[in-house]
Amino acid sequence: MKKIVTLSCIAATSFVLAQEESFDTKNEVGINLAPVIIPLFTGEFQVSKLELSYVRNVKSHLSLRAKLSILRVPYGGVTDPDLYSYAFRTDTIYSNSSETETKRYYQKEVNNCRLYLSAEYLQPLGKVDLYIGAGFVNGIIKNHSFRYRSTLQTGTPYGTAVFDGDDYFSSYMIGLSPYIGFKVPIAKKMYLNFQTGIEFDYHFRDLRPYGETEYLKTKRFEAIVWPVLTEFGFYYRF
Repeated sequence: MKKIVTLSCIAATSFVLAQEESFDTKNEVGINLAPVIIPLFTGEFQVSKLELSYVRNVKSHLSLRAKLSILRVPYGGVTDPDLYSYAFRTDTIYSNSSETETKRYYQKEVNNCRLYLSAEYLQPLGKVDLYIGAGFVNGIIKNHSFRYRSTLQTGTPYGTAVFDGDDYFSSYMIGLSPYIGFKVPIAKKMYLNFQTGIEFDYHFRDLRPYGETEYLKTKRFEAIVWPVLTEFGFYYRF
């Protein structure tokens, strides 16, 4: 009888521990901290980006991931100094080194929303988990670019800006995104995620170029090689 009770206790304890372990690793939610950290070094605080992920661990070596990425670049306007600080490109179209120079400043307003759905193979390496994944990505991109012409005195930062045209495109895209990463635990239910990868996208675009009034339907293939890290994330298991 004592043996039966003892074996029952051991079995019950093992079941509870197994349930707790399964519970701890069943679901994961995380946020990418890179969009917050990178502007501290680049100074590009105008760009707003939010990336949220959900991971479902199906088996010990198989996970499914869903990631939502939202990016927004606001329009700075024509007022000084916003016109210049928000410009992503500047062309000098005339220069008289002793008096004046004329420049073109380009701004853009971007709204970009992408959804990633992927599967991952997980391989524990000591305390660190290595994973390799690939999946589909689809999204909508809207890009409105503004061009201004400004004549300024040589050596001065600002001049009088005049609107010089705009272009616009909206794009629906689909693609594939292979990636690799590893998870570094920092607590029982928390870890840091490091990920890098590449992305192959195909865009279906409605484009209105500078100086045009009609829209053109275009298609475009794009291969994106991300910087060293596409994600430096904080994740919580539950």
